Amino acid sequence: APNAGTASQGVTFTPTDTANYNSATTTVSVVVNPANLPAVTFTAPGSLVYSGTAKVYTASATGPGSLTLTYSGRNSTTYNSTNAPTNVGDYTVTAKTSDANYSGSQAQNFAITAKGLTISGASATSRAYNGSTNVLVSGGSLSGVESGDTGNVTLGGTPSGTVASAGVGNGKAVTVTGYTISGSASGNYSLAQPTGLTVDRSEEHTSEL
Repeated sequence: APNAGTASQGVTFTPTDTANYNSATTTVSVVVNPANLPAVTFTAPGSLVYSGTAKVYTASATGPGSLTLTYSGRNSTTYNSTNAPTNVGDYTVTAKTSDANYSGSQAQNFAITAKGLTISGASATSRAYNGSTNVLVSGGSLSGVESGDTGNVTLGGTPSGTVASAGVGNGKAVTVTGYTISGSASGNYSLAQPTGLTVDRSEEHTSEL
């Protein structure tokens, strides 16, 4: 089959009645239109959870010699590049080909999601009964930050804790709120508040966990 484009071919007409007619030659042009890009199979990277590295897709289709991928942002994500994105956001990967026998493009949406961080080393302070369910929570450090983001994600906020009841008791579970993260890379992470903290409530002494 001819390639897409315009092909010219000289054609000679030879009459059967050569006594009364002469042969003639003319040029015929044929336009071959490119076919639509066939079905593209997109293959995602192993994980779409933020890891500090680009999320590179691959794509294949039967027919075209090669495919070129471009990435663009969607929803509130701003992005437009042939380089795969790294940061959390909503994206579209689009496949095109430079093969002149095919035209059009195909696309697939994807999202890079935040990596979860935890807090280690936080403490809750036991104290004597005072009729309040509030608990003093302090300390802690982030666990799970990618090495390339060290210094760009900071633990902060105003942590506090509560227990289910104000009464005296040992090993009372503490619900913690108030820890936050900030920094230039913090948008690529989500933060889980500390769990597993307990306090003792006595009428006679205060103890540190």
